[in-house]
Amino acid sequence: MPSVTDRLTPMDPGWERVAAAVTADRVRRGFRSLAEFAAAAGLSTSTVDSIEHARKTRYDPATLAAVEHTLGWTPGSVERVRKGLGPIYDGDPDLTALIDVWPKLSPGSRRILRLLAQEAAKAE
Repeated sequence: MPSVTDRLTPMDPGWERVAAAVTADRVRRGFRSLAEFAAAAGLSTSTVDSIEHARKTRYDPATLAAVEHTLGWTPGSVERVRKGLGPIYDGDPDLTALIDVWPKLSPGSRRILRLLAQEAAKAE
């Protein structure tokens, strides 16, 4: 009889990236719970939970479009994230460019950019 670990399949790294990006942007956009985000997206809480925990490797295109729309991502952003890029945010090419290069930056460069952004926000 196979053990439980024999029946588990390894998680897909692309969907793990999607899970992390969706969770991070959900929280960043102020959705404190899966239920709140699911309601805004017109999805079930179990569907959003499945996406945020990379439980599946395929989703209905309408489901992904609802997630993208609710997060302010342009269509096709989920596929970009699966490939290791960042999502494209509606109307903000600078933010998209920054997200794309962020993983390549040193910790010191990231800190400098964060501090610069915080200071600039105070001046606004």
